[in-house]
Amino acid sequence: MLGIRRDQIDLSGDQTIETLLSQGSQFLGSQTNSSTGNTVPGGSVALNLRGLGEQRNLVLVNGRRFAIAGIDQTTDLNAIPPGLVDRIEVVTGGSSAVYGSDAISGVVNFIMKTDLKGVDLSARTDWDEPTGRRTHEIELTVGRAFAEDRGIVMVAVNATDRDAITRGEMGGWAYFAAGDGCVTKESWSASRPGQALAVPTGQTCTEAGGRPGLIATGSGDLPNGRFFGIPQYGAVRSSPQLDMSLTAAGLQSAGGRGFTFDDAGMTARPALTPEDDYNNSPPNYLIIPLKRRTANAFFTFQVTSADTAYAELHASQNTTRMQFAPTNINGTFLLETTNPFLSSEMKAVFREIDALETTTTTINQGGIDFTNRPQDGLIAIGIGRRMAEIPVRRNVSERRLARGVVGIRGSRYGLQYDVYYSYAKMRNRDRQTGAVSRSRFALGLLSHNGQPPVLNIFGANISPTAAQSVTFGSTNYQYAAQDVFAGNVRGSGPTLRTGRIVYSLGFEWRRNTAILKPDYPADLGDIAGFTALRPTSGSVSVKEVYGEVRLPLIANQRHIGRLDMTAALRYSDYSLAGVGGVWSYSAGLQWQPSADFSVRSQLQHSIRAPSIGELYNQQSAIFTPAVDPCSSRAAADHKTDAVRKLCIQTGVPDHAVFTELVQPNGIIGVTSGGNPLVGQEESDTLTFGATYQPTHRPTAVMSVDFFDIRVDGAIGSGGGGLQSTLNLCYYEFVAAENTYCQAIHRDRLTGEISQPTYVQTTNANAGGLRVSGVDLSLRDTLSASGYLSRLIGTVEVAVDATYTQRFTINPVQALSHFNNECVGAFGGTCGQPVPRWKSVSTLTWRGEAKSVSLKVRYIGEVWRDSYRLPRRAGGNVPDLENMTSPRIAPQVYVDLSIMLKLGQRTSLFGGVTNVMNREPPIPGSAQYLSNTWPATYDVLGRTFQVALKTTF
Repeated sequence: MLGIRRDQIDLSGDQTIETLLSQGSQFLGSQTNSSTGNTVPGGSVALNLRGLGEQRNLVLVNGRRFAIAGIDQTTDLNAIPPGLVDRIEVVTGGSSAVYGSDAISGVVNFIMKTDLKGVDLSARTDWDEPTGRRTHEIELTVGRAFAEDRGIVMVAVNATDRDAITRGEMGGWAYFAAGDGCVTKESWSASRPGQALAVPTGQTCTEAGGRPGLIATGSGDLPNGRFFGIPQYGAVRSSPQLDMSLTAAGLQSAGGRGFTFDDAGMTARPALTPEDDYNNSPPNYLIIPLKRRTANAFFTFQVTSADTAYAELHASQNTTRMQFAPTNINGTFLLETTNPFLSSEMKAVFREIDALETTTTTINQGGIDFTNRPQDGLIAIGIGRRMAEIPVRRNVSERRLARGVVGIRGSRYGLQYDVYYSYAKMRNRDRQTGAVSRSRFALGLLSHNGQPPVLNIFGANISPTAAQSVTFGSTNYQYAAQDVFAGNVRGSGPTLRTGRIVYSLGFEWRRNTAILKPDYPADLGDIAGFTALRPTSGSVSVKEVYGEVRLPLIANQRHIGRLDMTAALRYSDYSLAGVGGVWSYSAGLQWQPSADFSVRSQLQHSIRAPSIGELYNQQSAIFTPAVDPCSSRAAADHKTDAVRKLCIQTGVPDHAVFTELVQPNGIIGVTSGGNPLVGQEESDTLTFGATYQPTHRPTAVMSVDFFDIRVDGAIGSGGGGLQSTLNLCYYEFVAAENTYCQAIHRDRLTGEISQPTYVQTTNANAGGLRVSGVDLSLRDTLSASGYLSRLIGTVEVAVDATYTQRFTINPVQALSHFNNECVGAFGGTCGQPVPRWKSVSTLTWRGEAKSVSLKVRYIGEVWRDSYRLPRRAGGNVPDLENMTSPRIAPQVYVDLSIMLKLGQRTSLFGGVTNVMNREPPIPGSAQYLSNTWPATYDVLGRTFQVALKTTF
């Protein structure tokens, strides 16, 4: 178990629990649930213990479940103010037998201050060096005893305000969208885009005299419009008349990227990449703003000498904002060959395209069908336009949480008991502005009743009135509630020769309820710029009984020492057809052969029941970074004849295979949904460890713990996610009729993965996860004696390190060979960087009235999974010489903090995080967000903190 004390929290300088814990060696980054998670839905903060995901750890407050933040049933740490936390306990490994469902990777328990008598007032501010944006926090806690000290009541209020930082304001490494490319050797940089170098067909970048490096990329949806999917000059699909028209319009050299217009919209030219790509990075938030208000109250009253009543109240409101570049709209739409905004040359091109059409097609945009027939004066054409005439997209997420706990604890008949009821209710409102209606956009491209089209999308010619006609806002609501009624008794049994048996028996009833209510446009999918949501509602209830026992087997035997056995058993009866009744259990041994050495081992079988979202969420789309195997972004070694043939069979036009036409943007849509018959996840955890604490030096503690966690039946979208589904289709099964290929929907003109379903998946217990490694911990305090102790002070050393031996993701357990060994890797398949080594080392000097702490954070090297996975599997390994940023080198961060006591009641804290002002690594196209992996690596550079705390 890892413990974090209050004084360590104060010296850390961190204003969010998320930052403090995610830096720990046992945690990985949680991208969509963090201060850098500029995504929708978003705005909440969760933990990723052992890298097994936010839904596989359990968060407790004072040993009790806190609240659920929505249909995913995670706990939003934004609601827990750091100033009220007395200590944090982290138990890793499966713990469902003791704590219940969700505790697969472990438990994080926040122990709050509940017995203050007096007044605590604290204020804190921090700011980053690059932008100077600030975060302010103030907290007031008042406690008082009453009824002759039989009762204590404590009330705490907290206010936190965090400024936003956009990528444009950060500048430097964050300003441009940096992707893979070929650059001139002189312009190469590890963190900035270089000068792009065109590579002749048939040559590699190095053969062309360049060097693989970062180039300024962006979105292929342009403010002046990009038009694609038409027959190219001289192609089989073209005709002599069309070739002549293309030449007259200046488009005879236009390739799969299509064409664009000048600002006036009268002159067309071939669209180029990356030269024309739209830099959508500057307006996007790098750090999302936070406005947090919390109030907590704690009450205890000694009813009798043996019984104590208690209560807890919590109320909070957290407001976060997300911001993105103006909306882009992409897809196949109908245009008239007589469009009045076109030049005569472009009208001729459109007429010849219409003359070549031979079949009737129907296109659906936002729930409205548009039909195109041969020679009807309409053509179906791909359009990618950035609606720069509309302000940036914004989402304001306002989350209100209320929670109450009432209970009584005490001792009777030699037994200790605790019975309580808790209820928590959450309401979240997302207000979105800057979106575009797909149906209104499609209608606005056509004439009606003799009136010209409302939208002139050729060039920079959309009027404010026309822009207003297609834009709209939406408001989505989410409600969640949790009821818990639980009790336990603890006691000891008969005294054996080896000692006394200690046991605990308990019960728990729990019900989670959640509702997601989107606006009609979001429900329909008639929205561009934000995720289309579908209504979701449901509830999950469970009745549980459990028992724990500690049995002394051997006590103080010469040459043997002491041996204890622990065991726990829990039966859970769920109201779910796919789960029903399930057992969790654990058994362990602890052997202490001497006073200063102990050995322990434990086997735990844990479960996680599906969340409401995993059960009942209707199909909805999100967009994530991925590589389409049929696009130009695919690795050169994967562009085989077999893959080409399959791409054509799955809907990619022959001329578009392995071109930029198939994937003009770095993100791809995936539509996923719930399954009411999905069952529980099951995990087995084996741990073995030893602790050495010499009796002659009790301040020194060294421990080593081996862990092996295996999750079977992991709940996830079929195929294990977007990238895995694509890989299964094109690299594993290589057959158009297989389930994974059938899930992919492509635009018939371009081959691009497109709406309405994109890549369609459904939740199932199909996957498997496994993580194993070793935790190392060292603690020691060096001090002099007597007067020297007061003069010199003490020095504390703390080292926590984790060596990850394996981190295996299997999207389909039925395919035992399809294991992705992700330790030391990152990317579209493996996700967040999983370093072999991660550590936090702290050196603290404490004097009589001051403390100074130096912290060193280490994150080991990782490699792109597109290189690491095939190398380990013996597949086609990309040539390192032709890869951009295949490796992220080890990162070392140094933090410094100081505490000064200003009298008996007041303390001043100061600190610098990332003293060396290290920028985050930039891995090119293998990024997750903001050119890097911002939940893993520091993105703010050097930051400063100042805090003042007083008691009276």
